[in-house]
Amino acid sequence: MLGMRGRQEQLNCKIQDFKDRGAYYEYTERSTKTRNGETEKVKSRRKYNNKIFKGSGDERDPYLALQTYLSHRPEGTDTFYLQPIENPKTSIWYKTLALKKDGLGNIMKRMAETAGIQNDGNFTNSSGRKTAIQSLRGHFDPLTISELTGHADPNSIQSYSHNSLQTQRAIFDRLAG
Repeated sequence: MLGMRGRQEQLNCKIQDFKDRGAYYEYTERSTKTRNGETEKVKSRRKYNNKIFKGSGDERDPYLALQTYLSHRPEGTDTFYLQPIENPKTSIWYKTLALKKDGLGNIMKRMAETAGIQNDGNFTNSSGRKTAIQSLRGHFDPLTISELTGHADPNSIQSYSHNSLQTQRAIFDRLAG
């Protein structure tokens, strides 16, 4: 959703990178593998900060999920991803210790297992980025998508593309006359 690469960009997140603007949380990107957030060079920074907008208020609302996560964190640590407390007895659900690299790297694997989805190595932390790009492809032009995901060149998102079954059928119908 925020267009981050894999594990290292996630591990670099700090709590102060997220600002509540009322209708959305704004995420300010830190320096990354290909970007230095403080530069004035157009290719070295995103065109805009990504946002997590308020949704319907149900259990799948990302804004509400972030707000809930923030409300159950201990004070005094700026690391974004924290280790969970197994059986919290208070309103604090997380330790002041940062989530370890391997812990963060295996989140998708654990989520797939919990959901009962067979994971033959197909789900990784980069899967979310790929899925987001694929779901946007039919609705937005590549330049708009690359601005969201932080790709400097819209052509670089081509490798994430696939034609949906509906698109394949439309192509077939067009060619078949």
